[in-house]
Amino acid sequence: MAKKNQVITCGNKWKCKCEHHNLRCIIPIEFPQGDSRLAFVAELQRLGADKHDKESDHRCDLCESERQEGRRAGYYQKDPRDGKVKPKLVVDKLEKEREDKRKYKQSRRDS
Repeated sequence: MAKKNQVITCGNKWKCKCEHHNLRCIIPIEFPQGDSRLAFVAELQRLGADKHDKESDHRCDLCESERQEGRRAGYYQKDPRDGKVKPKLVVDKLEKEREDKRKYKQSRRDS
């Protein structure tokens, strides 16, 4: 059962990660006693919804942002250099520019 007054997410309990961003899953799986979401989840399961587990599709914060904005999965990525969230096309372009700059500096050193 969940710790007192704390929601336990899939990522916290089983360390599951989403496949698009490799970030921990944020789907809540355990709620504090008396939380109104407990009854809601129980009713969904009674109606036939599957319980979220290790084998389910996992979503992170970025996946949720993409879904809410109507974007395709994997649209956003974290920039490895500064950790900021940017569209994947921008991150790829910045990485290519950084690599080109690194190669240019290396070739100038070797000359």
